Amino acid sequence: MFPMHFVTTVLQHSNDKLSRQGFRTFQEGDLFRWLGIRLEMTIEPRRGDVKVYWERQAREGSIATSANYRERFGMGRHCFEHILHALSFADELPAPDPWKPIRSLIEAFNQRIIQTISQ
Repeated sequence: MFPMHFVTTVLQHSNDKLSRQGFRTFQEGDLFRWLGIRLEMTIEPRRGDVKVYWERQAREGSIATSANYRERFGMGRHCFEHILHALSFADELPAPDPWKPIRSLIEAFNQRIIQTISQ
């Protein structure tokens, strides 16, 4: 249901933000990998901060296995956090609309729902 054309918008605004700050940009595949990791984090929550998802060994006394996301998903923690902090859904220009940053996503999502239902 995620509107695919919106991926281009997110990449454009996020990479513009990174470029202005002098950081490395990311590609479409990185964004999809990042989304997959976020989804996995909701399915398999762990105690602690984001670092625990990239631990290679299980914690002492834990019955759970290590998450080891670098191996499982092919994305390091620093890259994940880099995308997290740069993620932008709209330009950063001030606007009177408080929903401006996500309005185009909501509208694209709603349009996709209408298309799917009417088929």
